[in-house]
Amino acid sequence: LPPSLQTIVETACRAEHDLAVAEAYDANVKAIEALAAQGGVALQRLPADVLAAAETAARSVMDRIAGTSAAARQIVESQRQAMRRGAPWKALTA
Repeated sequence: LPPSLQTIVETACRAEHDLAVAEAYDANVKAIEALAAQGGVALQRLPADVLAAAETAARSVMDRIAGTSAAARQIVESQRQAMRRGAPWKALTA
């Protein structure tokens, strides 16, 4: 693609990502509100062992995805680098 179209595609992808993150956040808030409105519901953080198991399972899935192609491997590694970079922030907000 010529640079002008690359810029259009990049801008559209960024906008879609931002919208998806905002919609997911809103859907989570609405889901928690609906649960709380039912009464008798106690919202709790998942136990550490459940979170650790989910992280292990997610890593396994990503390993399989990374093995499907060079492009997938590059995407997975990029995501993993982002997660490593974000770890200090996650530790502060978890």
